[in-house]
Amino acid sequence: MKMYYIGEESANGDELKELRKDNARFWKDVMLEDIRAIEGMQEGRSSPVYSGGNFSPVMDQPTHQFHKWVANSLL
Repeated sequence: MKMYYIGEESANGDELKELRKDNARFWKDVMLEDIRAIEGMQEGRSSPVYSGGNFSPVMDQPTHQFHKWVANSLL
């Protein structure tokens, strides 16, 4: 995982060094909480009856737009 900060002082300055460390620890903990759920999802996706899933028209609009943006950027 990479974390980005805006500006040289935010990214590398001594004043925010501890905040950057705390931020990195926090996000690593958050990601570790999700590992089992993600592994379970991947197991389900490897099932021969899994059809690839569908976007929810209500909940997944931002995800769908992001995927379209990435796909169009690669073309």
